Amino acid sequence: ACDRLGLMVTQDFLMACGDYPEEDPSFLEKLRAEAREAEVSSLFPAGPLRERALAAVRAKHLPPGELRERLARLASLWEPLREKLDAELMHPQRMRAMLEAAGCPASSAALGLPPARAGAAALAAPMLSERYAVFDLALETGRLPAVAGAIAAP
Repeated sequence: ACDRLGLMVTQDFLMACGDYPEEDPSFLEKLRAEAREAEVSSLFPAGPLRERALAAVRAKHLPPGELRERLARLASLWEPLREKLDAELMHPQRMRAMLEAAGCPASSAALGLPPARAGAAALAAPMLSERYAVFDLALETGRLPAVAGAIAAP
């Protein structure tokens, strides 16, 4: 009923007011997992899409040490990787021009999608596939909010 009415019901962390072993890495990892799953649950209505998103987030999750290693490796390889991404990913302005030339909608607004919804879709994108993609890279490097903002821009 809440989904049909556009209401979102949330629940706070179960362990919000307790005294827990903050120095225990396994405990902290459990809290991080709970936070990730709470975020996914807040973005998707109950049902198959939420379950798919939860599975994707679980499949791509790295423990903090492994994530630090991946980001350090990314930093060491950034220049050649950036050049490759620039060569392979179409710039948004070029994509808009091509869509307009073909007579297609070239913005979220032209599709009837409000900018806030387009930005929210970009933020949710890493949660929809178990495959590591550009949105995951943006998420892990802290750039996803800027990417979502650019997508939401008119």
